[in-house]
Amino acid sequence: MRYIYLTGILCVLVMCGCLSATDGLYRIDLEKSLKQTEPINLSEYCRSIEYVPIETRTDLLLGQISINNTEYYKGCFYYCEDFGKVTKIFSEDGKLVADKVGVRGRAEGEYSMATSLRVNFITGEIQIVDQNKILLYDRFANFKKAIPLRDSLTRHSGCIYPLGNYFAMRNYSSDERYSLIFIDAKGSVVSVEDKGKKPVALNLLRGHGQLFLSSQYGKLTVLDAFQDTIFTYDENLDKQVKFIVDYGRYKMTPKSTGEDQFIVFTDILENDRLALLIAKANQYGLSFMKKSNKQIYLLYDKITGTCRVLPLDKSKKWFSFNNDLDNGLPFHPQMIEGNRMIQFINAIDFIDMSKTCSSVKVKQVAATLTEESNPVMVVATLKE
Repeated sequence: MRYIYLTGILCVLVMCGCLSATDGLYRIDLEKSLKQTEPINLSEYCRSIEYVPIETRTDLLLGQISINNTEYYKGCFYYCEDFGKVTKIFSEDGKLVADKVGVRGRAEGEYSMATSLRVNFITGEIQIVDQNKILLYDRFANFKKAIPLRDSLTRHSGCIYPLGNYFAMRNYSSDERYSLIFIDAKGSVVSVEDKGKKPVALNLLRGHGQLFLSSQYGKLTVLDAFQDTIFTYDENLDKQVKFIVDYGRYKMTPKSTGEDQFIVFTDILENDRLALLIAKANQYGLSFMKKSNKQIYLLYDKITGTCRVLPLDKSKKWFSFNNDLDNGLPFHPQMIEGNRMIQFINAIDFIDMSKTCSSVKVKQVAATLTEESNPVMVVATLKE
């Protein structure tokens, strides 16, 4: 009887140790993942790819499009440039839908300086954050309401993330501690969570020294101060551990110095099928690392539980899938929304790269462009 009991315990322990990604908690062994550096074919995950030129007119010229100034939601993309001087909405076929979101000024519904534009994936509202208020618009840019920010919160106005009827912001105090602040639709603080003391080693990463937040698909994603646990919060502010990262010898510790090589995650793009995790190292040294900013891209498969490096293309410009769908340009996801992954390529690069690829679709689009054209939106649709 005792033998059966012990055997039962052993079975449970074995089962727990072999839990797959289907248990809702995803585990990443970073050292092991960094050894998985083979090219990843786009056809492994996607069924089609399309190239959509963004409408170009003399009065409609866009600057660089990036994850920092653009949101993609239900087939439309929302663009904000130069602190709100340019805010526009485009349809999935690249046509202009709304010439601007909001108006600069001092009246109701107007902003003096738009520090960020985001889309609330639960309510569908467009959020523009001014220096002392949050302005909400419907998805067609009609003004709905303004939410005032208390004086003590205005210094966080560039980093406010929508989460249903709440808004999240990060705080970095004078005693070097991170906290996560939630406010409600009236601008009142409803929750403050301490996230720990800022690791001194983060100062060694140029351009990265704050608590990481990301808002996607009705969830807020948060990394703790030491970057090895990734949490999510839902629209009810319920918290859940989503990713556990074992950094191995690349782990940042309270004692890490410039002599130690360490890696931390700085961003995440995901849907139900996969997650694209963007990381940064304090030292250059890995062949698949982008030398200019010491970046690494990892692709996590939520079904198989495997994590692989998304390699740099031959030009070492993009971390990319090998585009075997149409033998077109290497595909570098900048956004993920539902079953779509999206990349924006400026016209000059698109024209130049089209000369060395064999895709008929790419060459047809390139023939319609000039160096002054707006970027091309590349949309890869995931398999069912």
